[in-house]
Amino acid sequence: MYFKTLFRYVLLGGVFLISDRFLKWQAAHNWIQPLLIGKNFGWEPFYNKGIAFGIVMPKFVVVALTVFIIAAVLYFFYLNEKTPSDGKDRRLKFGLVLILVGAFSNLADRLVYNHTIDYIRIFNGVINLADIFIVVGFVLYFSSLKQENTKT
Repeated sequence: MYFKTLFRYVLLGGVFLISDRFLKWQAAHNWIQPLLIGKNFGWEPFYNKGIAFGIVMPKFVVVALTVFIIAAVLYFFYLNEKTPSDGKDRRLKFGLVLILVGAFSNLADRLVYNHTIDYIRIFNGVINLADIFIVVGFVLYFSSLKQENTKT
C-alpha cells in the first residue's frame, strides 16, 4: 500500500514539475513577447535574480536554503508515512508534494540559468507555476495541521 501511495504522489508531482518546466522553457525560448490583458494580467517572461518579493541574495545562500527546504519537506513526508494513516492526511501530503515540486523547479532554474524564469503577470508581480505550487502547498500543509490540532 505504501508504494502504491508513494507512486501516486511521485506521478502527480512529476506532472506538475513537467508543466512548470514546459512553461519556463516556452517563456525563455519561444513565447518571449508579453501577452497582457490590460496592464496587470497575462503572460510576461521575466528573469528573476532575486527571491520572493525581489529580495536579492547571493546565489549560494538561495541554493543552500532551497536544498534545506527540500530536505525538510522530504523528512516531513517520511515522518508522515511512518505514522498510521486513516486518510485524513492527504491534504498534508499533497501540500508537501506541491512545496517539493515548486522548490525543486525553482532550484533547477537557479542552477542552470542563475535566475528563475517567471511568466505570469499579476498586477506588479511576475510569478511562475512553481511559486503557486509552493504557496498552495504551504496553505494545504498548515491548514491540515490546524485541522488536526482542533480535532484533538
